[in-house]
Amino acid sequence: NPKTDNSFLLHALENGADYVHFDCPSYLNQDQLNILLKDVQIEFITSHWQVQNDESFQFIKNYLKDKSQKATFFISQLHSEQLALSNSRCISLVIYNTESWGKALSQLLASLSKAASQVENIIFTIILGNDFILNISAVRALKLVLVKLELVLQTTLNPYFELTVDPNILGNSIHSNLIRMSSIALSAALTNPDALILPPAYQ
Repeated sequence: NPKTDNSFLLHALENGADYVHFDCPSYLNQDQLNILLKDVQIEFITSHWQVQNDESFQFIKNYLKDKSQKATFFISQLHSEQLALSNSRCISLVIYNTESWGKALSQLLASLSKAASQVENIIFTIILGNDFILNISAVRALKLVLVKLELVLQTTLNPYFELTVDPNILGNSIHSNLIRMSSIALSAALTNPDALILPPAYQ
């Protein structure tokens, strides 16, 4: 519901949020986007849009550019031709799944080696787990790898790091979940992320 989401969004922004993540399960038209972003100064926040089809991808991209040339946004969609043709790269990594890291980084390197100068935005969505040390070391190691890539490719990547938590690791106890997420959030903070998204403690 765009109107309900707008109220929640304004409340979050009024309380200090400067980053928003949208999951768009269906196509959004211009009227719905106008309602969703009513009174939102999109140029002063960073937004990440997860869309389901190429039509939504292109429409939201054009809408945001028309709304503000200064807006910072990322649009991601798996299995999309539009994503491959865009100047953004959105990469999702699961902290405890080493296969996903190897595959994603190999694809990123292949993509950058072909069109490094055309890539303006790279966002890493990293799903953290319970291992405090692994969370910190993996994100820091990734940042070091990207620094080396910049040297090899002679470009500036300016990656954006969005850290979140796998909701599957949470249990039925709200108190246990709060303790667990406090530990995960601390490990995330030590990696100096651009955004941290935490699920509700109650499941």
